Amino acid sequence: MKKKRYIISCLFLAWIGCISCSDDFLQRTPQTKLTDEGFFSNANDLQLYVNGLYTGSMRLSLYTDTESDNYAYYSTNTWLDQVLTGDASAENSWGWGSWGQLRAINFLLAHAPKATGAQADIDHWIGVARFFRAMWYFNEIVNFSDVPWYGRPLETDDEALLYKASDPRALVVDSVLADLQFAVDHIKADLGDKTAIHKYAALAHMSRFCLFEGTFRKYHSELSLQNTANQFLEKAVWASEQLMSSGRFDITGNSGLDYGALFTSPGGTLVNNPDVILMYNVSANYTVGHNSYVIIESNTVALTNSLMETYLMADGTPFTSQPGYNEKTVLEAFQDRDPRLSETFVPPGWVQPFSGAVWFNFPSRGGYGQLKAYPIDLSLRGGWDRCYNALPIYRYAEALLNYAEAKAELGTLTQADVDNTVNRLRDRVGMTGAHLNLAAANAAPDAVLAGQYDKVTGSNKGVILEIRRERRVELACENLRFRDVTRWAAGKLLSEHPKGMYVPALGPLDVTGDGVPDVAFLRQGDPVPEGIDQIVYVGPEEGVYLDGPGGNSGHVMFTADKINKKPFEEPKWYYRAIPLQQTLLNPNLKQVFGW
Repeated sequence: MKKKRYIISCLFLAWIGCISCSDDFLQRTPQTKLTDEGFFSNANDLQLYVNGLYTGSMRLSLYTDTESDNYAYYSTNTWLDQVLTGDASAENSWGWGSWGQLRAINFLLAHAPKATGAQADIDHWIGVARFFRAMWYFNEIVNFSDVPWYGRPLETDDEALLYKASDPRALVVDSVLADLQFAVDHIKADLGDKTAIHKYAALAHMSRFCLFEGTFRKYHSELSLQNTANQFLEKAVWASEQLMSSGRFDITGNSGLDYGALFTSPGGTLVNNPDVILMYNVSANYTVGHNSYVIIESNTVALTNSLMETYLMADGTPFTSQPGYNEKTVLEAFQDRDPRLSETFVPPGWVQPFSGAVWFNFPSRGGYGQLKAYPIDLSLRGGWDRCYNALPIYRYAEALLNYAEAKAELGTLTQADVDNTVNRLRDRVGMTGAHLNLAAANAAPDAVLAGQYDKVTGSNKGVILEIRRERRVELACENLRFRDVTRWAAGKLLSEHPKGMYVPALGPLDVTGDGVPDVAFLRQGDPVPEGIDQIVYVGPEEGVYLDGPGGNSGHVMFTADKINKKPFEEPKWYYRAIPLQQTLLNPNLKQVFGW
């Protein structure tokens, strides 16, 4: 059965790829047998068709936070890079969706009513298709806000619809929520092996989507939708509550290793983890994998000092309340911390189990390597697209955080809610003595967090800030940070110059904790110490510099950021420009918010 699913996915990937690459997708009649009008005769036909939507929709960019303040020195031409360096425009914008995929979804929905058989079976597959449409439009809303809503496949004579203007965000969001509600109401609850969409995956997505929309409306006055924010926050609470009361999911464990295993385990193990709602499965036998370790080992990515500082001390006090916290070396920074730090960052002296080699953390890239999602078992490693550690797509932990945040924003959060959400996550890693206290957090909001999220106000300010801390820590490197920062209207965090590890002085430095220097930070012309594994030449002309007095100490920073990064322009940069090609094809599409 598994082999059949993998083969079906590959066949449909090729099929979807063929229809999604063309500019005239809306004017094409499907040509394959699978889309022949006589095909959709029963629930089995619907299932076969829906199976092909998985590869195109669920193959996410998992386990990187590249377009966010969690990552530093990522050598890629991303839209955020273009925005922050002043080079973004309609001419070089992208991300206007694979509209061929939308047409494939709508084609099924148009023909599904012809199917005969048990209505519950038919509605299940219709629900899965509507789930995929909701997911597709969620991405478009994040990128462009106002987009055309199409609820059916367009034909060549649909000229008015082919050239329609974008629909208002409110209309599109309501349509997405209707899709998700149908999915929740009709998709079956059988978890299976957690690789196929089930009722609880739809609830998890509803929880994520409604929290996003509710907070986006609250913090983005340019939309003039603040008075409708609470209805989405309430829906986020409802969806999360359905997951919490289902009895199907849980947070278990009592150490950092229990957290780390969520991202490094083979599929057969991960399916039994009660935190996992839906996962991206892998198979070495059928070469279905991903690229997590290739990206992590690429020497182009590093986690930021800002993310490192967000993790609490093991006793629950902020790292930023420690004396001299801003001048702690990489060895000192990992002492007595939240265990999730050493399961997300490569800790000093970490030894690769399959090679016996010590990882040096790429000091020239900031010194904070990513460990999360790194397949430490050699049998789970291949080459490009050949990482075989299964990865969660939806986790119960996220639903708990969605619940806590939505209730905090609504002003209905209680200490019992905090205990059942944030404190459950801390207990999972053994931080039983570091519980979040709602009253104490609101009485004295953390000053560092308040500076980062300066739009948070009100009597619940302190606990909202702490929930944001917990979310950043728990969900780091899970491709959610960019959306979190944008929905909170905290874009200034994206344009801050990222910092790496702290270097106390030029010369040799021990970064592994064995007492022997491993790396030396030098200027060109300095004598090179013997026995040093890595040399990092610093100075603005080297591309890497230290931000302390005279450049002789300080955090590792990058010249390109200092030269190129611009202050974040609100509200314009929370949205993408519609690509020029699209506005030329359809002049009724209009740019928003200054593009």
